[in-house]
Amino acid sequence: MILLVLLLSTTACAPNIDPHYLDSYSDVSATEGITVSSVPAPQHEMRFASPTGMCNVTVMVGGKELLVSKEFLAVHSPVLAARMYYLPENSPIVLDNSSYEEFVSLLEVIYPGRAKITDDTVASILKLGYRYQIERALELAESHLKSSEKFESVAKLHLGDQYGLFGLTSTAEYSTFSDSLKAAICDRFMELAKEHIYYN
Repeated sequence: MILLVLLLSTTACAPNIDPHYLDSYSDVSATEGITVSSVPAPQHEMRFASPTGMCNVTVMVGGKELLVSKEFLAVHSPVLAARMYYLPENSPIVLDNSSYEEFVSLLEVIYPGRAKITDDTVASILKLGYRYQIERALELAESHLKSSEKFESVAKLHLGDQYGLFGLTSTAEYSTFSDSLKAAICDRFMELAKEHIYYN
């Protein structure tokens, strides 16, 4: 019964799914850089703009409203579940430290009829997936990075270390590295971290 209610709530909040957004978990690619920047809003962000079915909570991001399923968010994110537990009835969830476009991209990835993770969105999906402890988003992003031929190994290892993606930091390739090469990679991690802090 609980599963049926959850299924109804998620599909009710996601009507008229564009078939171009239907995707398999394995059909992914990755980006070359690690700089997190704002990404274009998905074409179908209107999906979260109108009250439908069991969309029963408002999320305020960047001064804009998104209408979503409270139950769906709670199942996917323990962080947002805790926020909603202490939220007065009919009050919105206010996310001051997130970008509207990036949060819409995150929702599009985890909602039924998943949107593809792209070169432009993988970094922000990792950032928000880690911030809100959304395991599904992190799994999809990790799979995305593993299959990439564009993403440098050092950058993959850096992101794996930063976001706890151990599938990226325990690769067979890494296990063959010499101690001196591993030390050089650690030094490069520090340089990348400094650049990230400086430019963000």
